[in-house]
Amino acid sequence: MENIFLINSNIHQESKLKKEEFLERVRNVKKIRVSEIERNFFPQEPSEWEILEELHKAVNNGLFKFGIQGHKIFALEINDDLYNWFLNNELQTIQKQVINWIAAVYLSRPDLKEYFEDAIYAPVLLEAKRVIDNFYSRNYIKKYEFLFENVRLFDEAFNGEKDILKKEKFEEFEKLNSSKIETLYNERGMEYFNASLKYINCPPPNFLKNPIEESNAILFDDYGLKYSQRIKIKLAYFNESDWTFIVERDKNKAREFYSHSIKSGILRESDIDRMIEESEWDTLERAESDKNFWDKWLFSYRNYEKTNSFMYKLIDDNSSKGLVYIIRQRNTNYFKIGYTEQKNNMTEKQSVETRIASLQTGNPEPLDIIGYFKVSGTKTEKTLHSHYESKRRTGEWFLLSEKDWQNILNDDWRINNNIF
Repeated sequence: MENIFLINSNIHQESKLKKEEFLERVRNVKKIRVSEIERNFFPQEPSEWEILEELHKAVNNGLFKFGIQGHKIFALEINDDLYNWFLNNELQTIQKQVINWIAAVYLSRPDLKEYFEDAIYAPVLLEAKRVIDNFYSRNYIKKYEFLFENVRLFDEAFNGEKDILKKEKFEEFEKLNSSKIETLYNERGMEYFNASLKYINCPPPNFLKNPIEESNAILFDDYGLKYSQRIKIKLAYFNESDWTFIVERDKNKAREFYSHSIKSGILRESDIDRMIEESEWDTLERAESDKNFWDKWLFSYRNYEKTNSFMYKLIDDNSSKGLVYIIRQRNTNYFKIGYTEQKNNMTEKQSVETRIASLQTGNPEPLDIIGYFKVSGTKTEKTLHSHYESKRRTGEWFLLSEKDWQNILNDDWRINNNIF
């Protein structure tokens, strides 16, 4: 699984500085503070629900807030599965998929109803109950009560103190009832899928494991939630002190920041002035700081106007890899130097043959494949056209000698001429 690195391209606006001025203020920084943030898909407080909207804004609009008091967010790192989920879908779709998952969690453990009522963020719980009432079986608890017994035995065997007899009891129960358990789990699993289709008009995402299909998709113990899928991201940030002293360099704000220390005599105003001066050279090399994050942010931030992208890419590779081919009009010295993409489900030869078949239509003379080779992009074809411009007859057709076309197909000749 690949991680996607996104930058806050408007970070300078929060300091009311122009971009050039902002870069000048942070010119000596070598690293940036990084913290890992985890939020639950089983939201127990507002921030665990609101992060869905915050991530949707960050991925789609490059807006970085996250409600962390005193922090200025420069960048975030997120795995590509989550990134694509937020990128490709409306926020409401994502929120409803999570609500449906919570509804399924709620139904999966009727014995924990009191815990759920107390733990789940109230507005989310109300919507989950509405989904249950409208899109799940009316007799759900009775229909699947046999599975609840299976879960109860599982919890007794594996949660809390280990008990060999309870483990054996659970294993015996599963062995005797394996067929029935499998059938019921399959039926119950489809409740989650079908509810999603009715509620949202789309299936649930793969990484939100179906909590009513398998008993261990989400786990609880005597203290409540033990395991669940989680949103994990990393944030690169300046804390309030970094921002005040390195970026803003405002003496009044700096004195306000340390007002308690000044009043208590720990610091003098002259100390604050000295700290601001010294902060100009602060590299931010702290225990929690990371050079890789800073370098990625700085590179993407400096080049934002060229790329118009807040995703880090060292090389903006939009080139289309493919094949340059040479075909000959039979019994002539007329050759076509062409380009075609290599199709995913075809070999190189099949890709070229497919292209030639389309060219043969309308051409009275048979066309023969002379050769082909891999190229890094479409510019290779254009470069060869320019190289043989004096021999061009029409379009991509050239009057070539045997030596000419042999050179084109020769790796050493292309390397010596820097044609790749």
